[in-house]
Amino acid sequence: MVTRRLRRGGNHGGLLTLCNFRLPVSSMLSAMASRRRCRNFLALPSPGGIRHRAVGVTGLCVRGVEGGRGAEEVVAAVAARIGRGRSRGGIGDGFVSPVGCRRMSSEAGRGGDIGRRTHSTTCPLSRTKFIPPPIGQMLARLPLPSRLVFLFPSRRLSAAGDSPAVKMAARSALDEVTDSGAFDRSPSTFRSSVSRDGSSRFPAVPGRYHLYVSYACPWASRCLAYLKLKGLDHAIGFTSVKPIFERTKETDDHLGWVFPATGDEEPAAEPDPFNGAKSIRELYEIASPNYAGKPTVPVLWDKQLKTVVNNESSEIIRMLNTEFNEIARNPGLDLYPAHLQASIDEINELVYDTINNGVYKCGFAKKQGPYDEAVTRLYEALDKCEEILSKQRYICGNQLTEADVRLFVTLIRFDEVYAVHFKCNKRLIREYPNLFNYTKDIYQIPGISSTVNMEHIRKHYYGSHPFINPYGIIPAGPNIDYNAPHDREKFGA
Repeated sequence: MVTRRLRRGGNHGGLLTLCNFRLPVSSMLSAMASRRRCRNFLALPSPGGIRHRAVGVTGLCVRGVEGGRGAEEVVAAVAARIGRGRSRGGIGDGFVSPVGCRRMSSEAGRGGDIGRRTHSTTCPLSRTKFIPPPIGQMLARLPLPSRLVFLFPSRRLSAAGDSPAVKMAARSALDEVTDSGAFDRSPSTFRSSVSRDGSSRFPAVPGRYHLYVSYACPWASRCLAYLKLKGLDHAIGFTSVKPIFERTKETDDHLGWVFPATGDEEPAAEPDPFNGAKSIRELYEIASPNYAGKPTVPVLWDKQLKTVVNNESSEIIRMLNTEFNEIARNPGLDLYPAHLQASIDEINELVYDTINNGVYKCGFAKKQGPYDEAVTRLYEALDKCEEILSKQRYICGNQLTEADVRLFVTLIRFDEVYAVHFKCNKRLIREYPNLFNYTKDIYQIPGISSTVNMEHIRKHYYGSHPFINPYGIIPAGPNIDYNAPHDREKFGA
């Protein structure tokens, strides 16, 4: 049997034999196009050396075949294997039928880490470490050629043979693990600034801007803390998303921050009040229709221009510190004073790399070496902070600064989630006398406790990373009382 060449938008004629069914190619493609699940690709060289391609949907369901003879038999073998039902690994509930091809379930896709983003690499069939294990085991039993080219949802996979690796844009933190197994956070993309200069594109005026946040996210919580500390919550509103990642569109399998449909669906989360967006991703696409990066929080949104001003928390808090002083209730509070800037910058560099981001490096590491390196550096940094705080009330002296806010958002989450979920269990913050009392001290600053929603924090981490916690079970404790007395007054105000 011979298949005709398939062209997007062309006249797809011919027949394809799949799972013992003879299907009109056009019917199958129509069914597939209606679901728009074309994220994963399987490319095979034909027995005669002619390259042909089976294009899959969320997994290995078949969309079409290009090229010469032998294609039908290979595709039929793959489709038949998929069609035998769910495998132990959670892959295999997609099938081909006379009316088209159904996608594999979203849960199966998540279990195999399929569908988030695509990435090209070449590897011998015997080296299946780049392939989700259930699929690798399935393919290993098939009479396929010895070299396959896959497009899978990975970030930076090493190429074998002569095919170079291609780095695709990450869509979430889950997509930022390198081929060495280490977590590597990509930079934020919207980097405009609000200015007190009234002639600027983004002038600091009340009512124009809105913060989209997650209470679960430490980076977004920095910004909430600044709204409260500076007294800007009357001039800049904020909306929190739901805590657990969900599908952001029906047309692909990206998981990310979503808004509740109604105000009472999730406590402390609200629908988007200005754009009617269903997800943070949709906001980014309103601002930039071709946006293909990570749809992260926080988002500083311009309601007038309907665009993202900035999504880098370290820059947003600097704007909130200085540019809105004319409308702030607490304009005299300077969290980045000139005489401490060098010290703040030095501490920020240490804390960001080894503590703020360090816990993620521990939690998202996929190999022992990167984890060991990250956890060693994490605890070296915590030990250093413990020593500093044995001599002064705050991390840069006896004055609250930006560096304290940046450190606090990780410390407050540490014992509740990072110790268990991210395997940061060598020593708890409660076991550091100075760090623990320091955390309680900052928590008890007026307004700060309202930025800490431990229910959202616990739900997010334990519920949004199925490759770490596949059943989404939330541990019972430790339920720390951060309103308990502390001893930091001994250093004075």
